[in-house]
Amino acid sequence: MAQKKKATKRKSAQKSRAPKKKAASKRKSSAKKKSSAKKKKKATPWERPAPSRAKHTQLTDADKSKAKKRARRAGRPYPNLVDNMTVAKQKSSKRKKSS
Repeated sequence: MAQKKKATKRKSAQKSRAPKKKAASKRKSSAKKKSSAKKKKKATPWERPAPSRAKHTQLTDADKSKAKKRARRAGRPYPNLVDNMTVAKQKSSKRKKSS
């Protein structure tokens, strides 16, 4: 009878160990998810470097007035980088369509 008791103790000890390992692995995976969420933050145009192969678009006086108009609608007295980028993008997309 003493041998049977020892055998049951071993089985119960093995069963109690298994769930602890699984719980630890769950904690690690949740920690990885949190760290990956921090990395997905997008950089603003001011923080990003200009692409090396990008062509710079010169804005004409008409383009500058469009950018100013866009800024005034948004409540800013002067156009910022985003306004200028949008006008330049519209200008280049018109060129591509006409070609």
